[in-house]
Amino acid sequence: IHDVSFNSSLEISEHQTVALGADIAVDIYRDNVLRATTNPANVNKESTRQGYYANYQLIGGDWDFVLGSRLDATNSYGANFDPSVGLGYHLPFWQSVARFNLARAFNAPSLVDRYLTSGSLVANPDLKAEKAIAYNAGLESAPLDWLHIKGVYFQTFIEDSIETIVRSDGLRQPVNYDRERRSGFETETKLGPWRGWSASYGNTYVRAIAPSGPVQGRPLLTHDVKLNFAKEFCGF
Repeated sequence: IHDVSFNSSLEISEHQTVALGADIAVDIYRDNVLRATTNPANVNKESTRQGYYANYQLIGGDWDFVLGSRLDATNSYGANFDPSVGLGYHLPFWQSVARFNLARAFNAPSLVDRYLTSGSLVANPDLKAEKAIAYNAGLESAPLDWLHIKGVYFQTFIEDSIETIVRSDGLRQPVNYDRERRSGFETETKLGPWRGWSASYGNTYVRAIAPSGPVQGRPLLTHDVKLNFAKEFCGF
């Protein structure tokens, strides 16, 4: 995978900011000569991805408003335009902010899922790209200078969700579900900084439901622990 990205921001006024950026990548999958000649599903493939985005932020009184857009262009799945909107309200206690975000998203399958056949894994070159509508609502707060907490509830509605299933012959293969709904919550607690040190603990609960019922084989609850150290040295 070769990729390059850049971003920039422009302050229009004291309360208005525009952010622009781009992500450009080339994914290359090269199989060895023996497998490429013995299995036509395993060949050299290349995929290009270009993403361009723009966000406009307006701050007025206790309200924050963000309007965003993203254009994704791939050589396999064409161009997709996805808008987003976000709203924040600053509450009068503990430096708290209530936030709500709504967005549409696009995700192209990887070359590995589409073309790698190895052992018990079978490729699926007919995979469709995932498209989703997602929203989340949450609260961020800092009751103390060294304590920051966050809680978010989210739901994502996915069309053509990609999952790896076990077929009747025992082989595994990525396939598209017609629809899938993922709902859950995430929390995070940050401590610090103290003499350059900070720590955080977070957990995420996700439950995925397809038309046939709950999706199996995924962890419902995951945890994340971080310890960071930052110290200015010689002006850096």
